[in-house]
Amino acid sequence: EASVLEIVGEHAAVLDVERSKGKGHELAAGEGLLRRAIKRHGTKFIDIVLGDGLYMTEPMLRLCRQELKTHLLVKTQELDSLLILKDAEALFQAPVMSRDVKHVKGTDEARGMAYELWAAEGFTHGKFSDTLKVARLRIRMLKGPRQGKTETWWIVTTDETLTADQMRELAHRRWSIENHAFRAMNDHMNTKHVWTRGQKAQETFEALMLLMALAFTLVLAFQAHVDLQELWECRGLRRVTLAYLVECLLLSLPSAAGLF
Repeated sequence: EASVLEIVGEHAAVLDVERSKGKGHELAAGEGLLRRAIKRHGTKFIDIVLGDGLYMTEPMLRLCRQELKTHLLVKTQELDSLLILKDAEALFQAPVMSRDVKHVKGTDEARGMAYELWAAEGFTHGKFSDTLKVARLRIRMLKGPRQGKTETWWIVTTDETLTADQMRELAHRRWSIENHAFRAMNDHMNTKHVWTRGQKAQETFEALMLLMALAFTLVLAFQAHVDLQELWECRGLRRVTLAYLVECLLLSLPSAAGLF
């Protein structure tokens, strides 16, 4: 098992990998990744850390705000295990909505869903000194295999300047590492069926995964910056050659992997 650090932008970019000691040690591996990234690239390198419910801990909150000088946003469904979410639920469920609660709803055409969002500031978590902003996100799928299904997610962030819609968008981008990295890499490189043998099998496997992630990221970077019209007009490539390049190298992997 390992933790992976991905840059979310025009295309998926796997930046680093940290092997975990096993189940229950994923958070420690994630902390190591973040510290290494800041050490290599500086404290302004990371704008905000996007994580799942595992990251909703006081040590991770302090790591991001005090040590890394960045913000944290967590997307989770763990209502029953987090007191901060229960407090938010009570506020959002009140018969008369408080003026402090921002309530927005709309349709996300790109992801094929309708959404409703409640957000408020000023929540606390354990002994963490800063206040947090919490949002409850309800979505209803409008198309695809999950059409008609509804889900409720919770979003917690240290950046209270974010609007409700910005929190929703960042929460969706949390899935990038699942869809645009792990899933896309497996679809195109069959990573789930790669293994190594020998006394140093773990070290060899880690190196192999890093090489595959590097190759995958380079292809995506090339895809993001290539101009097909320029290739046709300036390079004199035949249409059949251009079509082959599009099929083999320039396939839009994020689109193929899914938007949510």
